[in-house]
Amino acid sequence: MLGSFAVPLRLVGLFTYRIPPGLQARARPGMRALLPVGRGSRVGYLVETGVRPTLSLDRVRDVERFLGDAPAFEPSLLRVLLDAARYYHHPEGLVLETALPPDRASAGPVRYVLTTAGRRALDAGVKQELDGRVLGLIAGGAKTLVQLARHVPLIGLPKMEELVVRGLVAEDEKGVRRGTRLLKLVRLPGEGERPAGKVGRQVLEALERKDGVALSALRKSLPVSDASVRTLVKRGFVSVQISDAADRLDAGAPIPEQYAHPPEKLTVHQREAVAAVNNAVATGGFRPFLLHGVTGSGKTEVYLRAIGSVLAKGRSAVVLVPEIALTPQVVAMFRSRVGEEIAVLHSALAPARRRAMWEAIRSGRRRVVIGARSAVFAPVANPGIFIVDEEHDSSFKQGEGFRYSARDLALLRAQRQGAAVILGSATPAIETYRNAMKGKLSLLTLPERATTQPLPQVQVVDLRVKRAGPAGQGYISQVLYEAMKEALGDGGQVILFLNRRGFAPSATCTACGEPVRCPSCSVALVHHRYTGRLSCHYCGHSRDVPAACPSCSADGEKLELKGPGTERIEQIVGDLLPSARILRMDSDVASGAAAEPILAAMREGEADVLVGTQMVTKGHDLPRVALVGVVRADMGMGMPDFRAAERTFQLLTQVAGRAGRGDSPGKVVLQTYNPEHPCLAAAREQNYGAFFGWEIENRRATGYPPFTHLALIRFSGKDEQSTAKAAGEVDSMLSGGSVRVLGPVPSPLARLRGRYRWQILLKAATRKQLHDLLGDVPDEAWARSMGVRLRVDVDPVDFL
Repeated sequence: MLGSFAVPLRLVGLFTYRIPPGLQARARPGMRALLPVGRGSRVGYLVETGVRPTLSLDRVRDVERFLGDAPAFEPSLLRVLLDAARYYHHPEGLVLETALPPDRASAGPVRYVLTTAGRRALDAGVKQELDGRVLGLIAGGAKTLVQLARHVPLIGLPKMEELVVRGLVAEDEKGVRRGTRLLKLVRLPGEGERPAGKVGRQVLEALERKDGVALSALRKSLPVSDASVRTLVKRGFVSVQISDAADRLDAGAPIPEQYAHPPEKLTVHQREAVAAVNNAVATGGFRPFLLHGVTGSGKTEVYLRAIGSVLAKGRSAVVLVPEIALTPQVVAMFRSRVGEEIAVLHSALAPARRRAMWEAIRSGRRRVVIGARSAVFAPVANPGIFIVDEEHDSSFKQGEGFRYSARDLALLRAQRQGAAVILGSATPAIETYRNAMKGKLSLLTLPERATTQPLPQVQVVDLRVKRAGPAGQGYISQVLYEAMKEALGDGGQVILFLNRRGFAPSATCTACGEPVRCPSCSVALVHHRYTGRLSCHYCGHSRDVPAACPSCSADGEKLELKGPGTERIEQIVGDLLPSARILRMDSDVASGAAAEPILAAMREGEADVLVGTQMVTKGHDLPRVALVGVVRADMGMGMPDFRAAERTFQLLTQVAGRAGRGDSPGKVVLQTYNPEHPCLAAAREQNYGAFFGWEIENRRATGYPPFTHLALIRFSGKDEQSTAKAAGEVDSMLSGGSVRVLGPVPSPLARLRGRYRWQILLKAATRKQLHDLLGDVPDEAWARSMGVRLRVDVDPVDFL
């Protein structure tokens, strides 16, 4: 018997292998198998059996063994993934590998070691022969699953997970990727001796006035080694707090009262939305909805009731949320209504826990999955609904490797598996809303808040005439300052939004005008006050502020820290309002689960002002917030991206929605140098319809989605000329047809992590035209021969 297998290599297409008679009984589509590849072995995935050979039979190699007792993918999900591989022009094996937990995809890079209990059991004599053979092998040294399978053919991940649960073996910490645990440095009280080393002093300065900083965040800007941390701990300067980031997400968090119990009465529009979704669930089949509701309109209540209907029908549900919106509060809110059937999937899960959660979902023990982008691959049994909250969010598009859209794959899965879909947003993507207008999605609207409070009042400050603020600084206007004092004086809280972390975006020489640049990327280094260093936000390069300008050698005193970042705003607010309790929330101090203590402090009234990046915009329910101030409302509109205005409108609307969600009315102050721009005018009125009408005509006139279909072909290489040459050759292969070929040109971010980058943008009137042309793009072998990497991104969202 011959079978076609997807192998995780950078080659498009399936590979044919012979399935020996002794293995044919286990040959089911979706099974993982150990396959001979070159001189070694790789894990592949059986796609189908009974295929015709593509080469002479004497060259077809045999499958070594199948891994596990059941297919890794059920048939409908396998078909979805193979279709996705074709659509996104990505190798099938790499797509299937992406869809599995890391260790299950690679046959177990985790190394297993014998525990004390395991050694005692081995010495006493193990009753089960299989257990004894496994423990005996591990007793000779740590082993991976692949290493064990060479000696024990019947071994699989379920057996190893059983031995872990029984305490006989454990995962070697060296085999667990960094980042599954949250290490937080906390400065200990004391005013005595200071560390002798420069890094030690910088660490203590970074911890000033903070309730600890994640070690991973410190390492973005400081060369903090394990040895330096141990020295600081030993000398009593800091302590280290260790927690499992997954536990932090799953831990109980205060639940907003309106979600802890079903509200006694829904709004008219909520009732209509719930009825429409419940009818679709009862009828069965594919039914896609767009739930367009203003901020605070009660979209989550609609989700929860829809999930209840799905569970009552004996089916499962998948809820996708942006990664930065996946907080313990959100998880606790769903668990309070759904119960213990909920499974949480996110990037912080440790390997063993991720596998155990995956198996619980596949077995049907957990019927509700909530997670970020990759949760779209969850092996739910009999899905009844897929919910994509904040469907417009760009984080649903994978930026590396398999560049899929989780929103679009949720629609595809629902279509293939006969499920309903809710795409929810206060600011839907232009393409999504137009699909609703054309009848491809059923439109459900929630035009008013679920509480008695109206949407917040919005005031626009023209910085061209009102830039000067109190104390001579130009970032917090007098209008915003007065509004902050009023909100705080009335016992409210304030959020200040600026989508730029760090203290200053650049250190620029006043003699030559050049900023200090990253040696590996085409960007200026950002100054971070809490480390005193300049850092690259792309590759992580970090250095001290130079004593002289690197461009003209002028004295370092001529370097001026230009522009605002969240750290600078935090400092300014502290100077203007010295009695205010100020917190900052950006990826430097609050990545992943580390954001929850900051949000908890705001919910519990232990902070007055929260300064943050887009992390503060994502669905957080903070009822005490009376004022939202946007420091630079027009900051993102100059980006080289046709969606720049759309993203700006979305961010402004989302952050404005954080105000006035409690008992008091809210207010928003937008500071801008371009108050007449239609995007800001629509944001001021919180009028999505007005913005959509303006933006859709721009797209029509310029020929961008939803009126065309795009693909971005990106080239990168260590040599600039070779990279440009490769892009030029591909351009000559593609030009001359009905598809518009733009480029090749250097990418806006022309150098990244030491590699030069060029790109070609394809614009097609139909998807078929686009995909037909993409079939002419040369393969990875050609790219390697040119000394470059070539990547195809269908429906791109990142043009940098």
